[in-house]
Formats: sequence, C-alpha cells, structure tokens
Amino acid sequence: MLFLNSWLLLGVLGVSIPVIIHLLNRRHAKVVNWGAMRFLLDSIISRRRRVLLEEILLLAVRCLLMALVALALARPFVSASSRIPWVVVLPAALLAVVLFGVSFALWRYPVWRRRVVWAVVVLVALVVGAAIAERQLNLKRFGGGGSRDVALVLDGSSSMTMTIEGESNFARAVKEAETYIETAPRGYSFSLIIGGSVPNVLVSSPTPDRKQLQDLLREAVPVQGTMQALDTLAVAATTLARGDTPSKQIVMIGDGQSVGWRTGEPDLWAYLQEAFTRLPTPPQVIWRRLSMPQTIRNATLAGVTLSRDIVGTDRDVRIDVTIANTGGETITPQDVRLTIGDKVFSDRSLAQLQPGVSATVSFRHRFERAGAEVIKAQVIANDEMPGDDEALHVVHVMDQLKVLVVDAATTSRFLGRPGAFVTLALKPVLQELSSLTEGAAAQEFLVQPELTSLYDLTREGDIGDARVVVLVDVPQLPPVLANRLATFVDQGGGLLVVAGAGASSAFYNDWRGSGGPVMPLQLDTLMRPAETNRPSLALNTFSHSALKPLITTDLGVAAFASYWQSGEGDSVETRIAARFDNGDPFISERAYGRGVVLQVNAPLDSSAGNMVSRQGFVPLVHELVYYLARPVAANLNLPPSRGATLQLGVSGAGNKTGSGLRAEYFNTYLAKRGGTVRIDASVSKLLKWPGELPRIENGMGIRWTGSIALPVSGSYVFETSPSCNLQILVNGHKVMAGARKRAEVEFAKGIRYDLDIEFRARPNSDTRRVHLDFSGPNLVKQAIPTEFLSPETSRSGADKTPGIETTIKGPASTLPARFITAANGSMALRIDQNLVPGLYTAQVPPSLIESLKSLLTSDGTLLFGVAVDGEESQLTPLSTEETYFIGGFVNLVVASSAEDVMSALVGKAFGQELWRALALAAFVLLFLEVVLTRWIAVQRREGVDGEINFEDANKPSATFRTQLNNLKTGTR
Repeated sequence: MLFLNSWLLLGVLGVSIPVIIHLLNRRHAKVVNWGAMRFLLDSIISRRRRVLLEEILLLAVRCLLMALVALALARPFVSASSRIPWVVVLPAALLAVVLFGVSFALWRYPVWRRRVVWAVVVLVALVVGAAIAERQLNLKRFGGGGSRDVALVLDGSSSMTMTIEGESNFARAVKEAETYIETAPRGYSFSLIIGGSVPNVLVSSPTPDRKQLQDLLREAVPVQGTMQALDTLAVAATTLARGDTPSKQIVMIGDGQSVGWRTGEPDLWAYLQEAFTRLPTPPQVIWRRLSMPQTIRNATLAGVTLSRDIVGTDRDVRIDVTIANTGGETITPQDVRLTIGDKVFSDRSLAQLQPGVSATVSFRHRFERAGAEVIKAQVIANDEMPGDDEALHVVHVMDQLKVLVVDAATTSRFLGRPGAFVTLALKPVLQELSSLTEGAAAQEFLVQPELTSLYDLTREGDIGDARVVVLVDVPQLPPVLANRLATFVDQGGGLLVVAGAGASSAFYNDWRGSGGPVMPLQLDTLMRPAETNRPSLALNTFSHSALKPLITTDLGVAAFASYWQSGEGDSVETRIAARFDNGDPFISERAYGRGVVLQVNAPLDSSAGNMVSRQGFVPLVHELVYYLARPVAANLNLPPSRGATLQLGVSGAGNKTGSGLRAEYFNTYLAKRGGTVRIDASVSKLLKWPGELPRIENGMGIRWTGSIALPVSGSYVFETSPSCNLQILVNGHKVMAGARKRAEVEFAKGIRYDLDIEFRARPNSDTRRVHLDFSGPNLVKQAIPTEFLSPETSRSGADKTPGIETTIKGPASTLPARFITAANGSMALRIDQNLVPGLYTAQVPPSLIESLKSLLTSDGTLLFGVAVDGEESQLTPLSTEETYFIGGFVNLVVASSAEDVMSALVGKAFGQELWRALALAAFVLLFLEVVLTRWIAVQRREGVDGEINFEDANKPSATFRTQLNNLKTGTR
C-alpha cells in the first residue's frame, strides 16, 4: 500500500489525544479510615467492570476515529499488481491502534497490559514489514523516470472491431496510444505493433519521432483473427532489443479475451521469460484492459466446406456454410449469402439460433472455369461484432483428372474387357455412341480415364501424367512395373486394386516396395458362394469419408457371385473401409509413403453379379478415385502464420501438398548426418532401408523433422511399443525418450508445433518396425494422419532455397515471395513474411504460367486465402487465476484507465484509492462516539443522583415503628 499524501500520516499520532485525555481525567481516591466505608466499597465492586468496559470502548472508538481520519487524509491506495494481502494487513494496522488505546485503560492490570502491548508491537512490525516489501516491489516493478524504450502493442483481433457505444475498441486503443505518445516525457522512444493472429510490426525499433508514430497509428487497421499473446510479446521484446535505453516497457491495449493467451502452456511462457531476461532489464508489461460487454448479440460465420476435395467444371458441388451463435442472446440471421465471381446466392431459411447453437446452410454450384476461385460467405445479422460475419475460401477447380485403368484384356471388344465398367463409370459416355448422335457435342468430364492393357503398359513402361492408377483383375505385374507403381504411390499417387477372379494371390501378397507391403490385406481364398447365399454390402460399415455419401444408395442390394476372403490385417497403416454383410472386408486402405492404396476384394464387372447395374456403382467408383486423387488438388487456404510454404503440387504425378515429415535414413546406429533424405507420410513403418537393405548389421537410424498442426485443441497421446527406441521432441522439448513409451502433450488448435522424432536400431537388432500410435480428441489410436504433418518447421523460416522471386499482395501490404521446386518436381510458393487473415494475390512469372495454368485465375494470377479463427468470437475474459499465472512469468501490471498507464510510463505506481472507504468509516465512528459518550454520561449521572438513606442507630427503625403501631391498633 502506498500513499499520495504520505506526510499526513503524521496525523496518526493523534491517537495519543484520547489517551492523554483519559490519563488527565483519572482521579485518585482520598483514603479515609472510616469503618462504615467498607460497606460502600463492597457495594461498588460490581460497578468497576462496567466502568472499565466503558473506558475501553471510548478509547477504542476515539483512537480508531483519529487513525481513520489521518489515513483518509494521507490517501492510501493499493497498487494494481500488489501481491500483499492488504485486505488483511490494513485491518491489522487499525487493530494495533485500537489495542494501543486499550492498553492505557488496563493500567491497573499490568499482566493484561503487557500482553496487549506485545500484541501491538507484533501487529505494527507486520504492517511496517508489509509496507516496506510493497515499496520495494513497486520500485522494482515501476522503476523511476528518465529515458526508456516502450513497445506499444494494440490488440488488432476481430473482437476489437466490435462497436460499443458507437465506437470500436480498436479506435479507442488508437486514441489512447496517441495520447501516450503525445504526453510521454522527453527521451521516450516507441516501437509499434498491431497484435493479431500474426503480429504486424509497424515500427520495428524504438523511435522518438512522434510524428511518424502518430501517422502510422492513424493508418493502422486491425489484423483480425485471434491475438496470439505469446507471439506478440516475443515480437515486442525483439523490437525493444534494438533500442539503446536500458529501461524497457511493453504497453498492451486490448479487450482482455482469454483466447490466444495459452495459459495452459507453462513451457512456452518460460521461453518468453527467458527471452525477457536477455534484455538489459526485464520489461514491465502494462496491460490496459478495455471494457468488454458481458454479453452480446453475435452470429459467427464458423466455416465454409465443400462436399468434395476434387472439384471440376463437370458437375455441381455442395458448399456448406456454418453459422454459429457465439453471443449470449438468441439471434435470427436475416440472410446467408454466398458470392462466387459475379454470382450471388441467398438463403433466408435460418430460424432462431440459441446461444451456443450452430446451423448449416447448403448451396449447390457448378464452377464454369478451371483455376482458383474465391468463395465469399456472409451472414447478415446486424449483430454487435461484424468482424466475424464473413469468411473466404479459395478452391482449386481442376480442369482434368487423368486416371489410368489397366486390365489384362483378352478381347478387343470394349464391353468384354474387365476394365470397361470402371472406365464407363468414370466417364459414362462412349465416344463411339456420341459420334453417332446427330448434333451432339462431346461432353466434358473432369475425370479423363484411359483404358490400357497390361501388355501395352509393360511395353511402354510409362504411367504418363495420370494421377490415379486402377488395376482391374490384373493377375500380376512384371517386377519393373511393380516397382514403378510402388514408387508412384510412394511419391503421392493413388492406386486402386480391384481383385478379380484372375488375380494372383501369391503376387499381391508378396508385392513390396521401399515402404513395405503395398497391398492393405492378404488375398486368402477366392469365394464362389451359391446363388442363394451370395453376400451383399453392409452399408452401416461404410465409415470411410469417401463412402459415407453412399450409405443411402442401392448398393446394399448388390449380390456378389465371387469375392476374395481376407484377414483383418496387422499393420498400423491398414484400415478396413467397408465390409460384406457376412463380415468379410470389401474395401481396405493402406497409407503408403505419401500416397494411398485402396483394395477392393471383388470384381467390378458383370462377372461379380449385379453390382454394376446398381445406381450407386457410378458414384462409388467416382468417390474412390476422388479420394485417391486428393493430393493433386492444391490446398489454397492457410492458417495465419509467421511465414509459410504454399504447396502447389501440380508438376509431378500425384505430388502431395507437402504433407508428411522430412526423413533422414542413416545406415549406422550413431550417424548424425549424411543420410538419405526423403519425405515420409508416416512415422510408423517397417524398417527397410530405401535400397532394400536385407539386414541391419551396422544398426540404423531415422530422423524425422517437420511440424504438426491439429484441428482441435486438447490433450494428445503419443504411444509406442516397449521394444521401439523412439525419442520425440515437441517445440524442442523432449516428451518421450528411453524407457518412457507414452507421452501426453497439449496442443492448441491451428498452431503449428515443431516435431522431431528420432529412431535408433542397434547393430543386428531384431527390431524391424517403427511403431508410433497417436490419439486425441475425436481421433482414435492410429498413425499420425498425414494431413496434420508438414516437412516445414519454424527453423525453415531461415531457409534461403533459391527460387524465382515474386511478390504477393495481401490485405494490408505487398510482400516478397519466391516459387521453389522440390526434389520430386512439386512446386511451392514460399513466403517468409507474416500472413494475416485475408485474400492474397501472387504474381506468377511468365516462365511458370504454363506449369501452373490449372491454378491461375483468368488474369494469370495465383490466389490463396488465410482463414480467421472462429474462437475469437467467444468473448471469454481472462480470469483472475489466468492473470496470476501470467504474472508468474512476466512483470505484469493491469491498468484500469489511461491515467494508470501514464502513471506507470513515468515510473509511478497506481492502483485503487481507499480514502473514501476510510472517510466513511470515520464518519460512522464519529457518530458512534457521540452516542456512546452520551450513553455513558447518562448511566453515570443516574448512579450519582441516587438517594442514600442513613438511619440513626440509636433510634428504632421505621419498620419497627410501623409494626408497633399495627399492634396498638390491632391491625395486621
């Protein structure tokens, strides 16, 4: 506790006035040796305690009154970041004053007087010690005046755009920042940062140029998204490190939402604390918390999703727009709009949404041209937070998807070939039939299948630019072609194996590549059930994402005349996607390298039964091919980040978007560098050297590096087998090593964490498999899904891979970038600058237009978007516990007003003044003292005025005379 008028604390000496008055009023009785006085003394013994109590009450009230008046005039206040419990210490000080006065009332009782005096000494020592400690803490916390470097941070998150009383909080923050700059003393230098999903540094090193700072503030705009407080504070510390003044401060102005502060991750806060200690003096963080309403009306556009990953111009695609009520009141959206090019779709069917409830509106649209198309979704609700009413989604509309269908044709008749029905399902128009139709133009299809024979493919030996290969009832492959197809899948291609009656179980069961077995399941027995016992499909087992849209089709009534019976498989990369109604697997999946292999355990032609005559047959084949071709479609939507690599993946067959981890293979146990490098889609794998090393005689090692970003916040578990020697580091922290085979790690949604995994196999080790399970919220135990992984790390920001320089225009500025080419031929756009939410346009050099033409807009530019995090709309304030958590790592001071910030800037403490409460208590005690004094005076006056009758001992008493008179008269 500090005092604004500390000299007036001398008024506390006024508590001696009631004590002096008490001592002066004490009267010493005059001793008279009178025998009858003994009876008078006995009569007033019972009155002594009452008199003592009256004196104690009067002294206590009068001393306390004087102390309260003196404290109120001294204007005490409690610092905003005080950790001293003054709600206990201040009453202790007042109690010491009361006991001081009471001790004089107990003058005739030396034992009790000594006890009370010792209690006063202890309480005074406690209060004085607390005051000294608080003073030292505040001197350390606030420092003195003079020159200093200040990092001025404005919260530019989406919630700051919310209008309160006709003005947004961001506008208020800008005005306050201008005031701080104008009124700061001479010698102060400021850096300027707009906080958001990615901090936007306007002034990177402290400058005293007030005009430059004011001009930049007037042009500042919110970054949108969620302010990542840790990243923002780290950037602020970086700007302060460029300043010349030892004294440092960070002033943050925001609305105090808890999202983005990541208070559940002490390790990251410890990193920030360490970064602060590298500065000449750890900076004080002054958090100016703007007011935020307790509840608002707010409809949030939570997401835009498409029904297919592969989108073409040949058919409609369903676009789902999700609206969520993230406010505290019921809301009825007036309209949901979808804008694609010059077309605007509208839906007004949404009813009332209760708080916490979401609803989805679906639109159907057919894109007219290939390339990148922008989908803009908007909800019209007239709510109080317009910043989250819109969302952008950039979709890659493909022009063609080439699929190579291979069969072992023994006839030249098209419909007699095993692959004919698959080819027709992919493109259900025969060129011969269309040419016979008068005036009919050839219909354009996204999927362009090419039917070839195994003989022709073996002779040519070239898959071409096919993205998916379908093997239909192919008995077996020549070794060269088998290795080529395995490599094709390993690099990101898709392979669909339709096991017909002619398939060789020996070949497929032994088919292996550098990544281990190619087929998901073993082909055990070819079953030919009787016509009355033919199995059908169990649609309730269609749990695979590619098969869920087919649950309502007529595939459940298809009967199979033959099929292959398989086991369940024992590989972590294998998943059964659909079953027959007898429980045998129908479709199974295996992740192989960067690609996927799907296995169908029944023919897909007329020999299988009535499958090809079902209406669901065509969508089944399409969905399987779309799923296998997913790596081909570039994902043109990124999360906010400090630099990123946009994987385009259009140059090589099946090249994926960079998912997976960078893997280094070492052929000795302790090797650290110089290994074979590749991209692995999975960590769990059979131990095989890329060159098919038959034995691990010298031991081996694998090091995977990259990063992981998860779609849901929560606790995730890494788990390996007892014999697997794995070490895992997340953001540089070791979470699993040695005997520890299970690790639980907290991940935040959308945040990319560095991931380093190292495996070592000792010489002549029997360990042949790397086994790593991963599970978490909405994620059953499995290998880490490839789509969560990226070979990029935070250290990749320093990557200076040569490329073709270009520029990208973002929502706030123009940024440098470069096109780079990976070793496997895929292309990527590397941006080393901060990416904030919004739409970006990249200029494509002329030399790359031809190779990227399927991704470009009509004017030859490349579009991509950066999404906004929907959690920003929750408006959950930072709790007291979370504030104390942050204060444990940084010198945090919470300011409730602009005046408090200015006090801290000039080295003064600030806090909550207590003089009003003390003055009110003094007024109450003054009234109580008057009442108490009057009551005591009345009681004592009544005791003095009472009449005492002394009778003559030589005369009969009045009672005796009365009784004698009654005897004379005969009355009773």
